[in-house]
Amino acid sequence: MDDRPYLPPYSGPTVTIEIAYYPPLYEEAALLLARQLFAELDLAIAALTLRPLAQPEFAVWMDGELVHSLRETGRPPVSSRCLAHARTRLGPRAGDDW
Repeated sequence: MDDRPYLPPYSGPTVTIEIAYYPPLYEEAALLLARQLFAELDLAIAALTLRPLAQPEFAVWMDGELVHSLRETGRPPVSSRCLAHARTRLGPRAGDDW
């Protein structure tokens, strides 16, 4: 019996995400953000990397572009802003309600 999960074929646009965070302060928030992004974007995520940092920061990049930085804004990234940015990058897909 093959125990690999079935993944439906997907040929639409994708986004690469990196979440950089300072573990003592933001590890739980970074993991929650990653789960929220996967729950909404699913197969449209080509790769998601969680990168621990040695200094206080919590930031998100998509396709190499900085989407949000705690250091720059004074606020941590939130899923709604990250999802809106991803959906702008991905564009509409047939059958999506985005």
